[in-house]
Amino acid sequence: MSDIENYALHLIKILGDAGYETRIVGGAVRDALLGIPVSDVDLATTAHPEKVIEILNTAKIKTVPTGLAHGTITAVMEGRGLEITTLRRDIATDGRHATVSFTDDWHEDAARRDFTMNALSRSADGTLYDYFGGLDDAKAGRIRFVGNAAQRIQEDALRLLRFFRFYAWLGKVMPDEETLAACSAAAPMLKKLSRERVWKEVKRLLSAPDPSDSWMLMLQNNIVAEFLPEGTNLATLCNLTSYEHARMVGKKTNPLLRLTALLHGQKCDAVTLKERFALSVDETQKIAQFLKNPLSGQHETDLTTLSFTLHRYGLDLTEEFLVLNMACGAQFNWDSARGMLEKWQPKTFPLKGEDILGMGLPPGPRVGEILHAVEEWWVAQNFVPSHAACIEYAKRMIQN
Repeated sequence: MSDIENYALHLIKILGDAGYETRIVGGAVRDALLGIPVSDVDLATTAHPEKVIEILNTAKIKTVPTGLAHGTITAVMEGRGLEITTLRRDIATDGRHATVSFTDDWHEDAARRDFTMNALSRSADGTLYDYFGGLDDAKAGRIRFVGNAAQRIQEDALRLLRFFRFYAWLGKVMPDEETLAACSAAAPMLKKLSRERVWKEVKRLLSAPDPSDSWMLMLQNNIVAEFLPEGTNLATLCNLTSYEHARMVGKKTNPLLRLTALLHGQKCDAVTLKERFALSVDETQKIAQFLKNPLSGQHETDLTTLSFTLHRYGLDLTEEFLVLNMACGAQFNWDSARGMLEKWQPKTFPLKGEDILGMGLPPGPRVGEILHAVEEWWVAQNFVPSHAACIEYAKRMIQN
């Protein structure tokens, strides 16, 4: 049992000793049943949030009121946070937010959750509570809404994307037509959601071992068009995941690389994506690099281009450029290229900006242009030219 699960059991005992039933709920229960390592645990309790804070503070456990309006506090134990939420029922929803009231009815609380496998709860003694057939659904890989799919999505439009994200990760059974129809009908609601929430779900979906089937369903049901109309190149995504599985065994999947595959052949730049999804600076830079891909269009193992790419971007990024290029149709000699990647040792370019300025060239863009041109020549010479040789080459460029 993980440390986080032990912390959860300790909290359950403290609240239980005070007279309040508390259970592990949602993803931690589902993952444990499926044999997936549990890294995060949420608790639900019959105690109201103010009472939870009082009980835990008395027990010298730090609490943070992370969502009092929705009955949620976070207990902090040895630097790890566990959310504890009072049992709730929805009073009103608008597709983004819900107004709730507290209850002591476990069935009522479970009924407001999104999928049957997420409505499971477990007590400290291991008793499993399954009100909607979530155990069978989890084992079968059947992603099923609690109750009516259309109603669940109307309550929170993000559940639409969560449905396809869960299908990408855990789905083994094709969704039924009624559920897909409900998703398709509700797709325009995605425009009501914040850009950050949409991107978080899309990124997690694209991080699945193989998101192709899930993305295909979203394309077929006119859902992708609502948040990424350019993301239609399913064939390149399929190629990419195939190459990843065959060529990049053990490497963590990169959702930005997969997003680039979906955009292949479409007009969509990094600035547009940054605005659409509120991407971070790092994400924007990475997607710009993938869209540019210095190996794009290479159909042979051009060692000079590969060397320069390795020098400029490093081993991991170059490998991703290579796989992306192959997914887009390039007939690269993988064994030859991979052999070079495995032997690669980083080299230090001997020339600096002050060297160019020392030749009498005034500060400005021309300095960078000369420096870049000399670096390309140095790479093409297999990184052999010395500092003095690079100086001479730069002087000739300036004189010409």
